[in-house]
Amino acid sequence: MISASLRWYRTAFLEEIGGDLSGDNTQMYQDVETPVAPEVGRLSVYKVHHHCSSHSTNDTWLADTQPIVGIISAGDGNDYGHPTADCLERLHTHKVKTYWTETGNGGEPEPGLDVIGGNILVEVPPNSSTFAITYQGTRVDTYAIAGRLNLPPVPTPTSPKYAWSKKSTHYHFATCRFVQNIASDNLEQGDSPPAGKTLHKNCPQ
Repeated sequence: MISASLRWYRTAFLEEIGGDLSGDNTQMYQDVETPVAPEVGRLSVYKVHHHCSSHSTNDTWLADTQPIVGIISAGDGNDYGHPTADCLERLHTHKVKTYWTETGNGGEPEPGLDVIGGNILVEVPPNSSTFAITYQGTRVDTYAIAGRLNLPPVPTPTSPKYAWSKKSTHYHFATCRFVQNIASDNLEQGDSPPAGKTLHKNCPQ
């Protein structure tokens, strides 16, 4: 199966999927890439438009978005000649490392620049400054994130500060050893002391 699996932990940090967006003006195509490229801005990962056809991925697009990695979805023996040699040449000129789902039926992969990866997984851990690409099942390449990374950090989960039994008149700090003796059906927790209860003597113990 041909697929490029993308797993994102943050939403606006590095990736653009434009489908069959064209970068060429002909009777059948209109250049959409050039006017939208400045709005998109710099990218880290670019799912190459239109399976890397001759009518996609123009030089203006690549100059404005400056992707680090390009992902090319193309099937072996396809009838369209994808990925095309001229599209690949533009990607290489702009120093974009590419990962292909299959070899396709067009330009030849260039060692060091193009990788036939099968299912391609892109992962970004929370608050990370890097992203990882897994390909060929177990191989992993790691890159520094480029582009717009102005998102707030993902909050770190916090543990409740206090714990108490519904049946008790006392409460405890959550770290107190007595908390483990409270039956789960009666256990309540919170970041503020519960109203109407007093702190257990010498807590935490």
